[in-house]
Amino acid sequence: MIQIRKDVSKNRAYIKLKGFFQDEDVKSACEQILSTAKSLAPGFDIVNDIEEFKPASPKAAEYIAHLQEEVGKLQVGKIVRIVGNN
Repeated sequence: MIQIRKDVSKNRAYIKLKGFFQDEDVKSACEQILSTAKSLAPGFDIVNDIEEFKPASPKAAEYIAHLQEEVGKLQVGKIVRIVGNN
């Protein structure tokens, strides 16, 4: 499950990833996140809750690394990552 919400007044994206993702799920989530990031102004912040997220494979890690690179090009401000014990 992916939930994405943006707050234009705060120039912030809120992302929650939960559950086990197959490679195509990760790819789709990354596309949605990048689209949201592109809709915000430079300097935007991200609150990323991955406490219950379980990526499937090394390929999924590649998608995530590519997303991080692309978001960085958009002049992201602060990123807050909420993680679990694992």
